[in-house]
Amino acid sequence: RLRFLVGRERVGSDGELPARGDGQLPGTPAAQAGRPGQPDGTHVDGPARGCPRRFSSTFRCPCLHVLRIHRGERLAGFDLRIVDDQDREVPVGHVGELVVRSAEPWIMATEYHRNPEASLRLFRNLWLHTGDAFRRDAHGNYYFVDRIKDYIRRRGENISSFEVEREVNMHPAVLESAAVAVRSASTEDDLKVVAVLKPGMSLEPEELRAFLRERVPRFMVPDVVLVVPELPKTPTGKIQKHLLR
Repeated sequence: RLRFLVGRERVGSDGELPARGDGQLPGTPAAQAGRPGQPDGTHVDGPARGCPRRFSSTFRCPCLHVLRIHRGERLAGFDLRIVDDQDREVPVGHVGELVVRSAEPWIMATEYHRNPEASLRLFRNLWLHTGDAFRRDAHGNYYFVDRIKDYIRRRGENISSFEVEREVNMHPAVLESAAVAVRSASTEDDLKVVAVLKPGMSLEPEELRAFLRERVPRFMVPDVVLVVPELPKTPTGKIQKHLLR
């Protein structure tokens, strides 16, 4: 569990954050500005570990405002970097981990509850490490690539499971899918796609591969295609990819 500091109040990640009568959280930029929603009035998103699990429905993410989804621009009051595994900033256009820190105190999570080792990993070098792979263009826009733990290395190429799943889900027979890396006889991973079909539909593995060959580079065509009745998920609906590997 993460521990949050909002204003001067300490709140557990499984607890309800106090809200004002207008639904805003005390001590947040939106509350201070008297505006509903996000600090700039737009929908934003941020890493799940920066936010409590329950909060006012009119204030989507009180602890970690990072990106405007519709434009990918950085919000004022937060410093963002995209870094390699040594926390060195990567060049524009390269993929790395998004790290974040706030210019104001008490805005972001401060530690894991009773887990100092995890806190040190999460906040190493005074930056919150999101675990998300991003890239930035020359205009300063940020683009989500994948969760780092879901990134796949195959045939000398880095593959975003997010991009593979997006293309698989474009097939008219596919309801949802998950792309994962599986161990192979070579030094790199094989690509496995697990798909759930829409009711009444059928799909052979080679049909899906042929569909993808028309849409993606060859290294993104899966070695293994498995059709299942449903994907394993957590109570919150997140796909449990570790069970599919």
